[in-house]
Amino acid sequence: MNDKEIYLDDAAQQLFAQLEGLETHQKGRSASELMADSLAAEQKQQDVWRILLCEIVQDIAAYLQRVNRDGNPFEERQVFDRLAESLGKVAQFTGPAGRILIRYRGLSSDGDIPERLDYEILLGNMLVDLDLVPAMVKRHGSLLINLMRQLLEAYGVFASCGINNLYLHLPKGDPESLKRLRLSLHLLAGLYHAETHQTELTLGTGKTQVVPIVADEKGKTSVNLTLVAGVNRLNANTMRGLVTKVDAWIQKKEQTDEGCRFTSVYNAIFGLPKISAQLIPPPLEINNLDWLMREESETDFSREKAKVARIIASVEGNPEKVAKVIKSVYGDDYPKINARHLAERLGLSSHLLQAIDAKPKSEDARQEVLTNLQKRLDTVRDDVFDNLYVTRSADGGTESTGALVGAVHRQLFKMVSFFQGRSTTRKKLMAWCMRPPISKHPISRSWPRISVSPWKKRTSWSRP
Repeated sequence: MNDKEIYLDDAAQQLFAQLEGLETHQKGRSASELMADSLAAEQKQQDVWRILLCEIVQDIAAYLQRVNRDGNPFEERQVFDRLAESLGKVAQFTGPAGRILIRYRGLSSDGDIPERLDYEILLGNMLVDLDLVPAMVKRHGSLLINLMRQLLEAYGVFASCGINNLYLHLPKGDPESLKRLRLSLHLLAGLYHAETHQTELTLGTGKTQVVPIVADEKGKTSVNLTLVAGVNRLNANTMRGLVTKVDAWIQKKEQTDEGCRFTSVYNAIFGLPKISAQLIPPPLEINNLDWLMREESETDFSREKAKVARIIASVEGNPEKVAKVIKSVYGDDYPKINARHLAERLGLSSHLLQAIDAKPKSEDARQEVLTNLQKRLDTVRDDVFDNLYVTRSADGGTESTGALVGAVHRQLFKMVSFFQGRSTTRKKLMAWCMRPPISKHPISRSWPRISVSPWKKRTSWSRP
């Protein structure tokens, strides 16, 4: 890599130096000024870690883009050493059990940013997305002037490789954990540069280490299962037998009342104690649906949610579309979306419901999707529903007119109609409340004044 591409590491070092000299108490200033300075200082402290996360994303993208079996070993070592150093610093912030999640978001407030390049980085309670970058640049000026460009380039690599999420377990810093991380990065880069007919990857300076390219339970190449084979030095026959055995267990479990709470064979392998005790989990996970569907504080999936995940994986092959389908049901950003986004999400969730309808014994999965959609549609702004026009055709499909189109499943149509009706009712109530008060005119003396007490017996109205 040339020198002009390495900005973030220098920026982080300078920010570390600046923060060492910050004073936490200033005399002769108002409480509001001190509070504002304190908040600004806190943001700058957080920026140090945010920049390190951006560095990590950039270095992983460098592996995917440049490092391959015939690549420059000096360049590869330079990239890995820089990555390992950044991860070591982040581990000081989170502890050795920290996790970094890079995942597709697809909802930037900046209309100039392509949707396919909109990712976010999560580390514990810290989040870095492209909407936050302009504020970081404003706080630090020319020091971070290239940050947006660098992140977009890195996310472009992720998008071209079909990565909708990457989950990284921070290495403990010991030689073995760093060795496993480096091996996983080599395998990851090798898989994305491999020919379609390849069945194995050959690694090492002497080209002696052979790792099988492993297929999942659907017969598709699995990055995660290939990483399991590489980290644990398992051959193709062993991995094939393991996948077959665990998949059969999932199918059998699914037929019982208890159901299965694992979204894939890979997750079941490390969720079943007897199997996981014999294996070392890889430090990287790629496109694991769990990390797109997991809500805050959620540790174990319900069997219904796991079933929905397996159905999504069986009907959708494009990683970006998979992420969008999951976001249409489990997204936490519904209060911020516009009518165009809502129309797209209703279309995606409708196709998912149709796929569920085609599956036998799928009422539990259908109810899981509808319950989550209702909860999220309840948070959508009324003006979004006002700009969405959909009608259901007589044959159970949909016909739409208006500026925006939503292809709506029959049960979703009822749901959307309810929220549109609620919006109309609210507007009428608001209009009624905002009417000017009626002027009070004196009662004309030509009319008799009538007074009726509600508590007095109406004896004069009764029949004799």
